Amino acid sequence: MPSMKLQQLIPTVDTNLQDISRNPLVLLQVTSFKCGGVCLGVGWHHTLADGTGALHFINSWATLARGLPITIPPLLDRTILRGRVAPKSIFHHVEYDPPPTINTDLTKNPKPQSLTNLKITLEQINSLKAKASDVGSETKYTTYEILTAHIWRSVSKARNYQNNDQKTKLRVPVDGRSRLNPPLQSTYFGNVIFEASPVALSCDLLSESFRCTAARIHREIKKMNDEYLISALDYLEELGDLSSIPRGSIISACPNLSIVSWMRLPIYKADFGWGAPLLMRPATMLEGRGYIHPNPANDGSFSLAICLETDHMESFRKLFYDF
Repeated sequence: MPSMKLQQLIPTVDTNLQDISRNPLVLLQVTSFKCGGVCLGVGWHHTLADGTGALHFINSWATLARGLPITIPPLLDRTILRGRVAPKSIFHHVEYDPPPTINTDLTKNPKPQSLTNLKITLEQINSLKAKASDVGSETKYTTYEILTAHIWRSVSKARNYQNNDQKTKLRVPVDGRSRLNPPLQSTYFGNVIFEASPVALSCDLLSESFRCTAARIHREIKKMNDEYLISALDYLEELGDLSSIPRGSIISACPNLSIVSWMRLPIYKADFGWGAPLLMRPATMLEGRGYIHPNPANDGSFSLAICLETDHMESFRKLFYDF
């Protein structure tokens, strides 16, 4: 289970520096335990690269540590993701709009937070997929879409908003490598994460069918094609000053949610010569942010590491397993 104590295994840095260029891009910490185990803590700046790039770096490092050559070098051309010479965004990029806030006049004081790690089996995943199936429809929902729909609904219900018309925004990070035309190599080293951002009223989210919620997410992800992503790059180029774009804890905090997929990352291939890792978990968590990650057993199950306000966590745990 995630714990605040895990943060002791990750090197820290003052992230309040005004000059972002003074922040280190990578921090590494090796912790040895009395039992003989070893933990590699990695602090990674997303400006350097996304999760795909980070795992390519770590697994390449592990390959070198075993005395083997790197067979697939990274692609380092950062110019690929520039906006066009004459940038022109053609879509409303809701992903960069300020996130909804709580409608009620509740206190703004920080609230206690809790972390948990919940396993979901292949059988349970198939049960959720059956709920979203529609006879006669050709739409097939991915495991991520199914799980995220279930999480979004469960979190919204657990938060028990005072107003039924409370807006909630879901942040869905999307890897743009295969969505651009021409597609980027899987070994591109940089941040190619774009955001799909479905927005809903809590009353609609909780009254509609499970299939409708999955469809909301599916539509927003499907929208992330080459034309939309190029428009997003142009929008950022036109904006110039990116400080106006919300970032950090505000984008996932109540009433919003961010669900990150680590489902396809080669997490358990980082063999430094001692064999595959026994476990990998996120150590730094923000309220309203969750990570879906594979389990080391490789049995088709996944786990959700998530941080929520303590008052909401117990209800969420029960709802998560209520199919």
